[in-house]
Amino acid sequence: MSGTDLMGPALKDTPWTFAEFPEGEPMAEVAVELNNERAALWAGLYGGPQAQPGEPAPRGLAVAAMMEAYIRAIQPRPPGNVHAGQTLTFFGKPKVGAVLTARFTVVKKELKKDRRWLTLGVEMFDAESGGDAKVLSGEILSIWAA
Repeated sequence: MSGTDLMGPALKDTPWTFAEFPEGEPMAEVAVELNNERAALWAGLYGGPQAQPGEPAPRGLAVAAMMEAYIRAIQPRPPGNVHAGQTLTFFGKPKVGAVLTARFTVVKKELKKDRRWLTLGVEMFDAESGGDAKVLSGEILSIWAA
């Protein structure tokens, strides 16, 4: 899938329920630009010099972009969800100004001790390379409220 045929976010009129997640299926795709404003906010929050357009962005900024994409990807959400953890592997540092595309897949759904555990896979690509340069991949684990 190239950057020009984005799947888009998984939007609906009512909050997503655990039963509605299609296990093993792609779920959503969201693009986030690592623009100069985000780089300035990052530098202001965490200190250090601000990366300028065209310079490598801090890895943490890519993680923040991934989390923003995750929040935007599946809407609306029921109140009470818990972000239980994440595991990430990094493959490169995108540059400030890059547009990153995050793709989310439902990896696993489990009921454990009356809790709904949802594992989403995430892969994030740099659109400037035609969408083929992987920036990070991993999994996000949530306890879904409904």
